[in-house]
Amino acid sequence: MSIKLISFDFWGTLYHNKPSLVEKQNTVIQQFLKRASFDDALLDKVSKAISFAWTKWDVLWKEEYRTLAVHDWLAIVLEYLEVELSEDFFTTCCSELQALLFTGNTKEIPGVRPILESLYTHYKLSIISDTGIESGDYMRRLIRKDKLDYFDYAVFSNEFGRSKPHSSLFNALLTYFQLEPEEVVHIGDLRRTDIEGAKSVGMHTIRFSGCKNDENSMYNEADFVIDDYALLPGILEKLTR
Repeated sequence: MSIKLISFDFWGTLYHNKPSLVEKQNTVIQQFLKRASFDDALLDKVSKAISFAWTKWDVLWKEEYRTLAVHDWLAIVLEYLEVELSEDFFTTCCSELQALLFTGNTKEIPGVRPILESLYTHYKLSIISDTGIESGDYMRRLIRKDKLDYFDYAVFSNEFGRSKPHSSLFNALLTYFQLEPEEVVHIGDLRRTDIEGAKSVGMHTIRFSGCKNDENSMYNEADFVIDDYALLPGILEKLTR
């Protein structure tokens, strides 16, 4: 059966943050606390509050298959600090935290643009991605800003209400395109989420190790592993024989 659809993860597969945005998140939150007239002693605790909130995010992601939206994440930070922001400050802070996605920290994975340009003429393309505190809407904006919008459809965890590896995200893709699992290849960087999730519904799997090499042997390995997108056409040719 021929391959008709190629699905990509977002983080670690299409884009990466280098360095991470944690320092910039710290700066944004500190600025809002200053504007709200909180003292410097509180500002020194923001880093610990952010670390605590990300730990909470990680537990929910792994144990409940869901990702916290920015307003839930920020609420945890403020609860840790035992402070409140006005509704206007809170809403604006959420927007500015998500807009950090457009800073120079967020970069395309090398080789992504030419491979998407090539694949777009032969296959349907899609995204299945867990979101951080940046929503799927902001991730779509980044793709449009970078003129990387080659995708026919996207499933983002904050919109879907579930995160990978839950099979419902992958089945949603099959339903939308009316395809059999054997007609789809999913490419992602994480064994637990991308590879386990795609394999659970019968899709072909490719692990991209060019950004982060996930060697976690607790989870199944992909059908193929590549560290360079120049290798992808050869694998797709094998799968269509």
